[in-house]
This record gives sequence, structure tokens and C-alpha cells, in this order.
Amino acid sequence: MATRTAPPAAPPLARWRINMILLACLVLALANGRKLFDVQVVRHAELSGLAATEVQSKRTLLPQRGIIRDSDGGVLAMNVDRDTLGVTPRLIDPERVDTLALVLAPLVGRQPSEVKQLLTDTTREYVVLGRRLTPEASEQVRQLDESALVLTPEPIRVYPHGTFASSIVGVANHENVGISGVEGYANALLSGVPGSMEAEIDSAANPIWIDPPEVQAPRDGAAITLTIDPGVQRIIEEELAQAIGAKSASGGTILVLDPQTGAVLGMASWPFYDPNRYTEYSPEVYNRNPAVSDQYEPGSTFKVINLAIGFQNHAFTPDTVVDDPGYIARAPGCCSNWNGAGHAPMNPANVLLHSSNVGALQFAEMTGAEHFYQGVHDFGYGEPTGIEINGEGAGMVQWPDSTEDWRPIVLSTNGYGQGISVTPLQHLRAIAAVANGGKLMQPYLIKQWCEGEECHTIEPKVIRQVIDPEVSELIKPMMVRTANNSYAFAQGMWEKCLYEGYYDPNGNSGGVALVPGYNVAAKTGTSSIPDGNGGYENATIGSVIGFGPVEEPKFAVLVKLDRPSDVWGSLAIPVYAHVMERLLTHYHIPPDPSLIADCQR
Repeated sequence: MATRTAPPAAPPLARWRINMILLACLVLALANGRKLFDVQVVRHAELSGLAATEVQSKRTLLPQRGIIRDSDGGVLAMNVDRDTLGVTPRLIDPERVDTLALVLAPLVGRQPSEVKQLLTDTTREYVVLGRRLTPEASEQVRQLDESALVLTPEPIRVYPHGTFASSIVGVANHENVGISGVEGYANALLSGVPGSMEAEIDSAANPIWIDPPEVQAPRDGAAITLTIDPGVQRIIEEELAQAIGAKSASGGTILVLDPQTGAVLGMASWPFYDPNRYTEYSPEVYNRNPAVSDQYEPGSTFKVINLAIGFQNHAFTPDTVVDDPGYIARAPGCCSNWNGAGHAPMNPANVLLHSSNVGALQFAEMTGAEHFYQGVHDFGYGEPTGIEINGEGAGMVQWPDSTEDWRPIVLSTNGYGQGISVTPLQHLRAIAAVANGGKLMQPYLIKQWCEGEECHTIEPKVIRQVIDPEVSELIKPMMVRTANNSYAFAQGMWEKCLYEGYYDPNGNSGGVALVPGYNVAAKTGTSSIPDGNGGYENATIGSVIGFGPVEEPKFAVLVKLDRPSDVWGSLAIPVYAHVMERLLTHYHIPPDPSLIADCQR
């Protein structure tokens, strides 16, 4: 039997080899230790910060823009979510590109060739195909079941009623920033305050809820309620659109104020525009509200203010008369009545009735420059009213002490409303003061604004007493007689209804009423339009201004038509009559049977 022999023993490891191994381990340990010291001690703050940026995220939480409502609570402006459509081109199957381009093109408002180019642009990680998709378009995208397409909701501003009250509400642009109207004026209030959220996130950017996030909630924008009565607004928009078409006017404004409070009940200006599609219009259309920004010479409607200032300063009385031959020399070519005709000696009432320029300028001269222009200032001309709309004009008054160019002829022509510029709102506020007993009110559009449960209501504000109530009562019957006369003249009922009553010293209407059953005040005006070169255009502005019912005025109204086909301001009186009639019905104000005469329209 063979015997097994043990294998030879391994030669002993040399001591120097062991020492080398130990030395290498020591060097590695020291190197690792140094690295650990550098990472954990020397660069601790830096590397901790870098690590945090990988998992920590701070997001801005956007607030909701505030809602704008009319006085009845109807929504005029609100935010809704609409999808943005994006694509990751590298994930698109090349065989599907042509089909997708054809399907997506109408959904995003682009040409198929343009969409195809974006779908195949693999140099970009993410491409936006379209923003603000309609809900129907978003649903069609979802049905494509294409993982490369991404729908991301974003808030957009929507105006549910389109053109309705658009010049008041204004526009918020695609970045949700107000740029005109109430949207622009109250942008800070409507925008709210952004919040933030700090949280640890995973690789998909979702919060890791083990460590609760730090959240500072956004403060949503204030909800604003306007003074606008939707019924009034609809009436004046309908009447304005009809008048613009019938008179071939280039533009126009109808404005309604509550003379007792200064609240704007309705404000319409032509042309209308749809703020949902504001980029399709000229910036001049959606950035301006002509009712507060347009400046024009008020013409004969200013004669009411002229007389009010004179009565207030005791410069003349209702019985004062001046001669009116039809023309009076105040400067070369100046000044004459609208038709060049003279009249019997003029008292203030007949200055309004006949719309006598010659009479008006003489009464202004009786008042004198100092008192006249103090009155003009007190009525609020020459400065903005402070209405809550961007872009308000100040008007233009040549004050005697503000320019070396001022001459007495300026006072004379200002007496009948030429050479002085006003805004529609500025002028109507002054007439409202005549209506309410002499109080100049602060006009306002924002009735209330609420942040959460906390609401702030705007109270009416009297700026100053500009005329005594007795002066107001002197002028009212003069304006009623003038209103009825102007309407009969415009309707061709002069001889039938007015001949006997025309010179009635008691101020009777002569058998016709502007609105049967009511005493309504009005004054028409025909204004020349400056051409910017020291002359005037071959066109006019026709306007009417007034209030009603006279006994207890509920609304003051201005109608203004720019460059109508008919040169005379009386063309606007039927429009004014229709507006007044509909307003009286809208507010359920009963007629007075004694004011319904035999001679009616």
C-alpha cells in the first residue's frame, strides 16, 4: 500500500513584503481619512448645499387673479385653466410625424408644415406647440394617446360676456397682467400675492412627504364688484351701436351717472372689442376708454355751466337781457350764432332755448374772467376726475394766469363751449352737480372689493358744493324747455307742436315732451374738432347732456357722436330720448299723467 507524503511547506513571507503591504494600507487609510476630513469637515457646508439642491425644491405658488363682477353679481372677468400643449421631439415615432402634424395643426392654430418642423426638432428637449387650448382641443389631444405630448394647465383670463362692458373692464394680457380699464388700474389688487413651497423631492420632482414641506400659501387677488348696472349698460350699448350705424359716425360715447352718488351706472364707447381676442384689435382700441380719455370741445352743452357760474356769482339774473343780432365783433371772424340769425333780446333761458352763442358769450363776459374760471375750476374741469380706469385725460383749460397767450376772446368763446376741452366723464360730472343741487361728486366704478371674507365698500364722496341749490332750481326748468324744444325740432314737429309755446314766458314745453310723462332736462351741442394745426376739421361732434326726472334726478346722461353724417348736434337728441325713455322704464319710475300732452311723438 502506497503512502501519501505531505506537500512541501510554503516559503515564509519576507518581512519586508509585509511591511510594504502594511505601509500601502496605511497610505490608503491616510488618503481616505484625508478625503473624508475634506468632505465631512473642510467642504461640509459646500457639499451639503449641493446635496440639498438635488433634493430640495422651492416652488412659487401663484395666486388666483380676482374676479370682476357687475352690480348684480354677474361675472365680467374671471380666471379659468387652459392647457398648454408641449412635445418631447426625441420620443416621437418618425412614422407618426405626418399624421400627428395634420391632426394637431387645427388644434393649435398652426399650419401642418410648421407643426411637423417642431415635432422633428430633436435638438430641443421640449417644444411648445400651442397655448390656451380649448377644452375640446385638449380632449382630442388626450385621445391621441401619445406619450410624447404633454398637456400642462395654466390660468388664463376669460371675459364671459365678450364685448359687453369691455371698455370698462379692460384687458389682462397673456401673462395675466392688467393693461387697461379696471384690470389695469386695479392690477395690484386683482393680482394677489404669490406664495411658495419648499420641500424635498424625488427624481420625478414629486414632494417627499416624510419631511413635511414648508408652505407659504398665496393670497388670491381681491374680488371686485363694480357700480355698473348690467341693464343700463345693455341699453346704452344697444342705443350707441344703432346710432353709430344710423348716423355713419366714426365713434361715440354714451355715459350714465347716478347724480346723487357719482356712481357710474353705464359707460359705453364705440368701437366695441372682445377682450378675449384683444390681440386682434389695434392697441388704441383696447388700451383706451374714450369716455375718460378723449378730450373734445363741448360746444353749446357748456352753456349750462356758463349760466350756472354766472347765477352763482350774481353776475346776472334770470331776467337779465342782452342784445342778440346774430353776430358780435370780438375778433376777426368772431363771433356768430350757429345759423347766423339774430333773436329778440336774450335772457338766460332763451340763450339755452335758441342755443345763442352771442348771448352766451355776453353772459360769460358779465361774470368776468376771475369768477368764470374759478367756477370752471370748481366744477372740476382741467384735471382728472380720479376714476378707476387707466389713461384718464385732464381736459384743457386756458387759465388767465397760466399763459401769456391768454386774451379776452378766450373767455368769450369759452362761454359757448369752444376753445376749452373736456372729457365726457368730466363734463357729465359737472352737469350731475347741476342736477343734484350743486354737489360735485367723486365719480367711481368700484363699488366693493373683498379679500377673502374681508370686504371694503366704497362710500359716495362729495368733493365740494359748487353752486347753491337755488341756482340748480333756476336752471332745471330752462333745461326741460330746451330739451322738449330740441326734440321737437329734430323730429320735424316745430310748427305743429312748438310755435305757440316757443316764447312762453312760463317756460312751458309748448305741447311736446322729450319723454311723455316726464320732465327731462337736456342741452344739445355741436362741436368743431381741432385739426392739430390751429384750425378745425371739416367735421363735427354732436352731443347731448342732461338728467332726469328733474324733480328727483336718478341719472345724468351724456350722448356723444363723433363725425356723424349730419353736422348738427340736434341729431343726437333722439338717441338721448330713447336712452332716457328706456332708463325710466328700467328703474320703474312712474310717469306723471299731467305731463302727457296732446301733441306727442
